[in-house]
Amino acid sequence: IAKRGIKIIDTTCPFVLNAQRIAKKISDEGYVTVIVGDANHPEVKALVDFVSGGSKVFVVKDKSQAKALKFRPGEKISVISQTTQSPDNFIDVVRAILDKRPKEARIFNTICRDAEERQALAKALAKEAGLMLIIGGRHSANTRRLFEVCRKISKKSYLIETERELNKSWLKTKQTVGITSGASTPDWVVKKVVDEINK
Repeated sequence: IAKRGIKIIDTTCPFVLNAQRIAKKISDEGYVTVIVGDANHPEVKALVDFVSGGSKVFVVKDKSQAKALKFRPGEKISVISQTTQSPDNFIDVVRAILDKRPKEARIFNTICRDAEERQALAKALAKEAGLMLIIGGRHSANTRRLFEVCRKISKKSYLIETERELNKSWLKTKQTVGITSGASTPDWVVKKVVDEINK
């Protein structure tokens, strides 16, 4: 692309770039890298690629997988996170790692502040609303995380991509509907859902 003189605009999220830099730096310093996230997610696959060749790297999705990890005596451990992870899950994994009493541990909270704030606000809203709608793509990690956070609080939480997926029966006895959306969900999609509810 550069040879063809095409202008490149890098819109990589700064939180993702930060996690990538950390993965490279700590593996260069001889730390075993533990990544908290979904092993099949492109962001996590990229983080694994940033770990220096020959360095040990593990991807764990939760504390049960973290508990199953085996470290050699004297190994230095580092923990980073997929940027869309829930803070609670990240802390649970960190605790499980620290329970193994590593010689040295470095913990980096690489969760995106926006994702963290959205999850906290969605949690608060789910406690008050009779019904919770999470709007966004089913393949979006941050949208799925919002859904998981809300579902733990209210079983009346539904993940929808568009207003066409609204089920009128969900609304029958509800006085309040809470709405949240994934970071990449366009405002116009949310507005269409709101308009459909108001009908």
